[in-house]
Amino acid sequence: MQPDPRSRSACLLLLFSCLIAPLAGCANQVHWNGYLFDPVHQDARRAGLPTMVYLRSWYLPECTEFENEALKDPEVIAATRGYRCANVDYDWNKAKAEEWGVRRAPAIVLLDPDGKVLSMLQGQISAEALRTTLAINNQPPTTQSTSVPAQPPN
Repeated sequence: MQPDPRSRSACLLLLFSCLIAPLAGCANQVHWNGYLFDPVHQDARRAGLPTMVYLRSWYLPECTEFENEALKDPEVIAATRGYRCANVDYDWNKAKAEEWGVRRAPAIVLLDPDGKVLSMLQGQISAEALRTTLAINNQPPTTQSTSVPAQPPN
């Protein structure tokens, strides 16, 4: 007995949706560009975008709580779209974390394309604090006006 072609198509569509949606950033979570800092930051640098680095420890309940609350907040997810996002292990990246001033996980470090720290949050981070920090640090650079003011009428 042959399977119904419609069933096969439905199964393939479901499988495709489950595998591809998170990669496309369609899922209800931050779109992680990678789990290693260097390749994500190199990509951000080429694109001229800031990098958001999330430093987590798999064994800390605070990290799981942060992921389930702040990192699933729709406004936080939207605010991260202007960043390249790296989700890295704090314990494996302690030297880099210390360079950035991070002393504990969970932590968020925002870097400009050249790797300069723009902002850092650590410990208990609320969705509101993260949203605000992301918004402030993703503003387009201001440029000084080179125009000459109009001359007053004679």
